[in-house]
This record gives sequence, structure tokens and C-alpha cells, in this order.
Amino acid sequence: MADSALARAVGRLVESAAGADDGGDDRALRDAVNGVMKAFDPDDAKAAKDALRQLDRGAAKARGRGAQVLHLALGALVEAGAPPEVAWPAVRRGLRETLEGATRFAQACVKASGEELVDEAIAAAGKKAAAKKPADADAWQALASRCLAAVACLTRSRKLRSKEQGSGELAEAVYPLEAAVEEVSFLSQVLAILDDARITVLHPESERGFEVTVRDVSSNLELFVLLTNAIVGDPKKGLIEGQRPDRRAVAALTDPGAAPKKPPAIVAAFNLVAWTGLAADGTLPEADPEDPAHWIWLEGVPADIPAFEGRRVILLQDPADARALAVEASFAALSPEVRVVSKIAPAAVSRMLAKMGKAASAGKSGRKRARAKA
Repeated sequence: MADSALARAVGRLVESAAGADDGGDDRALRDAVNGVMKAFDPDDAKAAKDALRQLDRGAAKARGRGAQVLHLALGALVEAGAPPEVAWPAVRRGLRETLEGATRFAQACVKASGEELVDEAIAAAGKKAAAKKPADADAWQALASRCLAAVACLTRSRKLRSKEQGSGELAEAVYPLEAAVEEVSFLSQVLAILDDARITVLHPESERGFEVTVRDVSSNLELFVLLTNAIVGDPKKGLIEGQRPDRRAVAALTDPGAAPKKPPAIVAAFNLVAWTGLAADGTLPEADPEDPAHWIWLEGVPADIPAFEGRRVILLQDPADARALAVEASFAALSPEVRVVSKIAPAAVSRMLAKMGKAASAGKSGRKRARAKA
């Protein structure tokens, strides 16, 4: 590593991290991190890569609090402009094992305490569980920093996301804790991002349909806002009549850096429904708040939208009730986009709905028969 200001700053940080669990000075550790960030220049690509590799070697040897700090530093450098692909080997190494160890620790605490909530279980039984499973307890302590570093890399590299989605290894490892640990939920959400995926969107009432592509969209709320913005407009131009979302809400997603301090709000113009909610004749029953089984929840992610014959499908209907939605980007590093690729002719929309309705009806009948046998 060249003898630059950044190289020296990284060396001091690695040295401080190595002694962090032996009574190291927290203030010195913080100062060392600040020194690295102050010396970092995103325009010096070679120095940035050298720094990431030096942190990689340091993180491989560090333990406990020191390792956590080095992983947070890796993530911070990536957020500041360092190449995520270079940081990824260090961030990825041992991440699955950390997730699995943290899961075992949480499960041991839940079992020992009888508490259902993980935080309460760890507060009640964490010390005893740590004495029996020290490695798993260490994994639990490292969990947040490891996940945040991974999120920093994955939100800035579609190539890395594609690779990890292809293996499915991390997605499987995050599942047990995604509802219990915020940082794990962030990682789970990023791993589910659809990049350059096609979605079929149908509006049965107007017999209009669209093929759209989505990129960098990490939540159904983002999808809803950008989709509405893309397909609502002049019916003479093949769009759906209605009111497009507030421009500030769209800007909050497409340009998070310019988003207002208070998240702008929109009123939901549509209810999103899965194709499984169609009746046998291909019609879509009115939205019923008492029976939301086939709704596509805005709190969810696009990857979970049910597919028909290999393509995810969204049906649009009038909302069951008007509700205001606060709109803000899930991840500032992403640039979510929904683009209309083509419009679907009314006759084709009708045929698609009829075909889906028959399949949906057959699926419901099959589930009823299965329940009856059970």
C-alpha cells in the first residue's frame, strides 16, 4: 500500500482495532475512523482500492468490537464513493456464518427465557446463553455492522446483487431474523430488489394494460408511486384516467438528495391486487377490507408479487378506502425507476383476465378440496 495520507490513516485504524478488545481507547478508535474518512478522496481510485484491501486484511484478523468498527469503516468508504466490488470480499467473508450464529444465539435465548420477542429474550437470557455459546454471542454482537456494510455495497452494485440473488445463500440466512432485527431487514430488502424485471399491469375496469420494467425498486410503495406516475394520464394516449402523484413524492424517490425534510404524502389512487384475486369469469371483485387475502401490500416488496406463467402481475382497482401515504426512499443510494415498455390492447387484456380467472378459480377449488381432506 502506498505511503499516502489515506494509507497512514488506515494503518492507524487497523492498529487501533486490533487492540480494541484489550482495553483499547474508544475515543482513539473513533478518531482513527474519522481520520480515514477525512483522508479519503473518491477521485483517487488507486488509493481507495488500496485502502479497502488494507481494511480487508485487518478485518480478517480483528475480533469483537475492532472487527465491527472495521466493517463499519468499509461500509462508510463505499458510501463515500469507494468501489463496492472491491470492498465486497471483506464484507462478504463470514457474513452467512455471522447470520447463522446470531440466529442460533437468538433462538437459544428465546428457548431459555420463554420470551417470544428476541430483544426481551436476550435481555432475560443473553448472559447465560453467551457463556454457553460465546461464538454465537459474538456473531450477534457483530450482526448490525456486518449487515450495514453489506447494504452499503449491495445498494451500489447491481452486479453484486445479481450474484447474491443467483446463489440465494444470503437470502436464506437472513430469513430467520429479518422480522426481529432492523439491520437484517434492510439486508433482506436489498437482496429482494428486482433489477430490469418485467411486470404486467392490468386495469380491468378500463381494459387497459401495460408491460413495465422496474429497476432499483426496493418496496411496493416505491413501485406504486412510480407506476402510478407512469400510467396515469390522458386516456386518449392509452393511459388510465386519474390523478398522478404529487411531483414532490416522485422526486423523493428518484432524487433522495433533494427530498424535503418532511416526507410528502399522496392519496392511494388504486388498490393493488394479485391475479389470484380474480373471479372465475375474469372479473375483479370490489375491494373488501374484510377480505384482503389477495391484496399486494405496499409494505411488501415487488419480488413477492405472485407471477402468472412466469410473469409478475398487478391488477388495479378502486381503493377500498382513501388513505394518505408518506413517501420516502428506502435507500438513498438507489435510483428507482418504473418504465412503460408497451401498452396492451383491450382485447388482449380481456383474454388475459379470462385466462387468469380460470386459473385462479381452479387454484381456489384445489385449496378447498385440500382443506376438506385435512
